[in-house]
Amino acid sequence: MDSVVTFAPLIVLFFIWMSLSQKADEAKRRQQTILKKLQRIEEHLGLNEVSLEEAALQVELVQLLKEGKMVEAVKRVRESLGLSLLEAKQYVDQLKTEHGL
Repeated sequence: MDSVVTFAPLIVLFFIWMSLSQKADEAKRRQQTILKKLQRIEEHLGLNEVSLEEAALQVELVQLLKEGKMVEAVKRVRESLGLSLLEAKQYVDQLKTEHGL
């Protein structure tokens, strides 16, 4: 009788652990499914592709911003991407924020 009383809490803990483990595995599977769907959506919309030209432009813009040439950076964005003045300014501001400048 004493051995049953001693092992009862261990058995309960084991079943609790199994239940939590199954729920964690299920949550992980759902997360992976959601990530795969998100990747397909990004690919479909072309959101995960940064062209080499745009990457080179961003490097150039960061350099201009480090030199304090904000106006020139906005001008380069307008020329390269064909954005309006407001859109180009917002683009440069976002880049500035991303790089902590």
